[in-house]
Amino acid sequence: TWGAQAQASRATPPPSFVLSMGGVCPPAFVLSTGFVCPGSAQPAAAKQEPGLLLNTDGLNAVVSEQQATVGGVDAVFLGLGSDVRRQLELRSQIFGKPGPPWGGFGFFTPPADAGFPEELTAARIREVKLTELAAMADGKPSFYSFRLQPAYDITGCVCMEAEVLIRGNNGQDSAPFEDVLTLCDPKAPADVEQVYAKFMAYQGVQLVLETFKLDVLRHMDCISVNYRKHDLRPDGEVYKLVEAALGQLSEQDHARVLSKTCLEVTEDQAVSDTLVDYLAAWRKLGYQRFALDDLVGDVAASVRSGGAPAKNFHTLSATKPLFCHFKVLKVDMDWASLIFLTHPAWWAQDEEAILAGAKEDKMKLPRMPATDITYSAVLDEFVDFALTAIAGKAHTITIELTLSATHENNAHAVAKIKERGLDMFGEHRHFFLMQGGVTGAKAFTPETLANHCINEAN
Repeated sequence: TWGAQAQASRATPPPSFVLSMGGVCPPAFVLSTGFVCPGSAQPAAAKQEPGLLLNTDGLNAVVSEQQATVGGVDAVFLGLGSDVRRQLELRSQIFGKPGPPWGGFGFFTPPADAGFPEELTAARIREVKLTELAAMADGKPSFYSFRLQPAYDITGCVCMEAEVLIRGNNGQDSAPFEDVLTLCDPKAPADVEQVYAKFMAYQGVQLVLETFKLDVLRHMDCISVNYRKHDLRPDGEVYKLVEAALGQLSEQDHARVLSKTCLEVTEDQAVSDTLVDYLAAWRKLGYQRFALDDLVGDVAASVRSGGAPAKNFHTLSATKPLFCHFKVLKVDMDWASLIFLTHPAWWAQDEEAILAGAKEDKMKLPRMPATDITYSAVLDEFVDFALTAIAGKAHTITIELTLSATHENNAHAVAKIKERGLDMFGEHRHFFLMQGGVTGAKAFTPETLANHCINEAN
C-alpha cells in the first residue's frame, strides 16, 4: 500500500523502495558472507545453505493477473480495479477523503453522483465480495487469493520461511485489507462470521498442506499464518474447524501440517493472560511454533505517537512476559524504520534529513511530531531487546523491513548497533530474518515459488 501511494503521487519511487524490489544481492553481502545470491550473475559459485534458493530476478518480474470483472461486475466499481487514479477518485467520492487505492473499500454504499451502475447497490456489492471471499476460504478460484511473502536470512539471499498474505487479482502487490477487515467485524452477521471461520481454518491446515505437497518447497522451514487472539479461543468456531480438519488428514499429512506451520498472533487486540491458555489449547492440537507479530518498543512508540498511547498492543512492556511462549519475535516495520532509518514511504530527501538527524543523535522524522527522544535511546532499546531475545538461542527475530548493507542509512544503523554488542550481519546473523527482502512487498502462489526454486532441478 505504501508503495502504491508513493507511485500514485510521484513518477519515481524512493530509493529504498527500488532497492527492496531489486533481484540481486548487494555486493557487500557477498563480500561479508562469501555467499552469492541466487539470481545474481554468478549462481554457479553459490554455496547451498538450509532454506529455499530462489531465482529472485524471475520472481520480481512476476505480475499478478489483472481481473477486469468480479462476479460479473466491473472491478473498478467494487474498489478492486487496477487503475490507481480511478481508484483514488472513487475513494474520495465514496468516503469524502483520500486513502490507500488498493484497500478494496470493504462493504460500502455507492454514492448517487459517482457514475455507478444503477443496479449496483450496497447489497449487490456485499454479495459479490462475500461470494469471492467464501470461494477463497473453500480453496476455489476467486478474485482474492492466499499468497506467500518470503522471509529471507539477514543477507537477503536465502528464503527461510514465508508468511501467508491476501492479495487480489488487480496486478498490485498490496492487500485488499478493507475487504478482509469486513470479515473480522465483531458485530458481523452470521453469514460473514461463517465465511471468516472457514477462511481462518483453511489457511491453518489445507493451505499449509497444499504448499508443502510441492516437494521442492520442503527447503523452507515453515509458513506463518496470522491469527487474531480472538481466533485462538478453544471454544471458538475457528478452533473447532481446525480440529475437525486435522482429524480428517492421513497420519503423514497430519504430521506435515503441524511440523510446517507457525501460528502468528497479530497485534490488533490487547494482550492478556488468557492468551497463554489459548496457546496451550493449540499445542494440544499439535501446533508447536508460535510467532508474536508486529512488536514495537515503548520508546519507539512514543517517538511515533508524540507521547500519545500506542495503537499497537504489542509493545515490549505488554508482551515481554509472554516471550517464553513464542519462538519467533517480529519487529514491526514502523519500529524497524526508526532503528534502520529507512521506510518504503520515505523519499530520498526524507532519508537524508533522517540520517543527518541520527548523526546528531536526534530523531527527525517526516510528518511526525517533534520529540526530545534521542536516536541512541531508540537503538539501546532495540539492542537490549534483541540480545535478551537471542540469549540461550531462545528466539529468532524477523525484521519486517528490507535492509541493504549498501544503503547509507542502514549501514549507519548497523554500525551503531554493532558498537553496542549486536552483530546482525556477523556473529548473530543466524538469529535474524528479513521479511520481504529482495522481493519486497511481493507475495506469490506456492506454485510460483516452486517454479522459481533453484535448490535442485525442477
